[in-house]
Amino acid sequence: MQNNDANTAEVPPLLHAAFLPARWFRWWWRSGWFRLAVLVFLFVVVVGSVVLWSGCAASTGWDQWLARLRPTSSGSSNKNAKFGLRPSMKKLAYHGDGRAELGQFSVRMFDPLTKITLRADFKLEGKTDCGDETTFQRFMTNNNRFFREQVTVTLRTCPPEELIDADPDLLERKLVSRVNRSLGREFLASAELKDFALYESINKSGFVRMESNAHQPSTKAPQPEVAALD
Repeated sequence: MQNNDANTAEVPPLLHAAFLPARWFRWWWRSGWFRLAVLVFLFVVVVGSVVLWSGCAASTGWDQWLARLRPTSSGSSNKNAKFGLRPSMKKLAYHGDGRAELGQFSVRMFDPLTKITLRADFKLEGKTDCGDETTFQRFMTNNNRFFREQVTVTLRTCPPEELIDADPDLLERKLVSRVNRSLGREFLASAELKDFALYESINKSGFVRMESNAHQPSTKAPQPEVAALD
């Protein structure tokens, strides 16, 4: 009896604790539902591993597969079109003395009541507070998207009649005011809308260019001359 106690005492406590999980597992393995749960867990792990491996093998490489999980910084082309943005932005030209090209725009405005969509296409130029090209390019790199959004919102908040009978001076003043107010600085001293064209689409039909009423020829029939009576 003393020899058995001596042998038991010789087992290190750390080794005794290491076998506790095995004893616990062996004790629970006697239960039928525990064995079933273990088998289901192993089945899920095996099937999941096969599916994951198949998805990786179908791609051309790990880099491309992982690239699909990374969020894009520039956003999708649909989102760009929503804000009047182009899928790829080119470097804007700086002409000196603050004057620069501010980009091409294509802004759509939809009226749910009339089912009419207006599209305004134009090129924007203006005089900025940037004294050199480096300052201008740095500003547009950091603020280009926000700047374009403000231009787009300016057009979309204009009444339709202001766009149909476009007054360039009025639109340009509104644009300068909103951009400067939104940026919190006098970035634009003046703006110029070039090649402004307005198109109309009714109930998702093709776009047709609209002409300003101020420039349309008169449709009134000429009055016949009345000979003076002697």
